[in-house]
Amino acid sequence: MKLITHKTSPVPALKRGTFAGLMELYERSYVLFQVLLARLENNSDFGWVCIGRCYTLQLQKLEQQRWTTTWLMSINTRVFSDGESEDEKTTVDLVDLKIRVYHDSKQAMVFEPKKPLLEYAETASMRKELLVKYRLSDFLVKILGVLCRRDFNFREGKNESCN
Repeated sequence: MKLITHKTSPVPALKRGTFAGLMELYERSYVLFQVLLARLENNSDFGWVCIGRCYTLQLQKLEQQRWTTTWLMSINTRVFSDGESEDEKTTVDLVDLKIRVYHDSKQAMVFEPKKPLLEYAETASMRKELLVKYRLSDFLVKILGVLCRRDFNFREGKNESCN
């Protein structure tokens, strides 16, 4: 399977914005998310990793049912303003996604998106709820594709700050 870059769309042009295209995005999200989950040690419920020098990716299992699992994927950074020391950095959430994985249908989708991500999805004309779901899923596939190309393993335990 070819990994998706930020410059390519994961769905052919004829399927963009359609129900068939949305289902294809859900399936691609599932595959990419499984690649990411394989990096968690000991089938852990929580993991984190520093990406670069200033970003932290956290993955936490929120709920496990027989056919579904709910995960929280957060990417945040620590910033400080003028006059603050290194110890006074504040954490800013860049991406905060709840992802529901459906094991029987092999699909993964974003649900209950946070406000900034929802605003991103609603920038196009709000013709249908399908378009919002499509754009959220497209975003998830792109971000998972970028994460899967990076070489890292999750750490367990308390999240320590990155340098």
